[in-house]
Amino acid sequence: MIAAMFALGLAATPAAASGPWSHYVNVRFGFDICYPSALLHPQPEADNGDGRAFTGAAGVELRAYGINDVDGKAIAAAARTEAGNLGREGFKVTYQAVRADWYALSASNEREIVYLRRWHMRDQYGGFELRYPAAQAALEPGDGADQRLFQAVTASVLTVVRKAASVTCG
Repeated sequence: MIAAMFALGLAATPAAASGPWSHYVNVRFGFDICYPSALLHPQPEADNGDGRAFTGAAGVELRAYGINDVDGKAIAAAARTEAGNLGREGFKVTYQAVRADWYALSASNEREIVYLRRWHMRDQYGGFELRYPAAQAALEPGDGADQRLFQAVTASVLTVVRKAASVTCG
């Protein structure tokens, strides 16, 4: 399901999802993100400026943040490390894509589904991580706010995180 939403998301824009959108700018790491403000509520930005969490109903959480690339790993090696970290948390990786300057992973366990995407930007990574209860995966479109959140985030946020670019949120 996530792979299908990911593929659909490549052509989506925030305006394609229902509801108002808000804009978060991470000054420290130089990226912007749009998020569905009717479904996600921003938490305070981290004291060190790394990023911000957005929470929704029923345990849905989106985190947008940056990290320094202190290891200097190639993208593929960074993706393998991240997949290993998810495995140690009890997740099974169900989707992985690695490109020249980004990678994406999806993983699940009996309780939770996680989807993340990271972009390599100079000597840093920026990106987002979406976590939501596994029970939400069984919902059909139109069955509630959490399903709309999943569709909106996976079909829209993927295309609006930018490297130091100005984003117009729909």
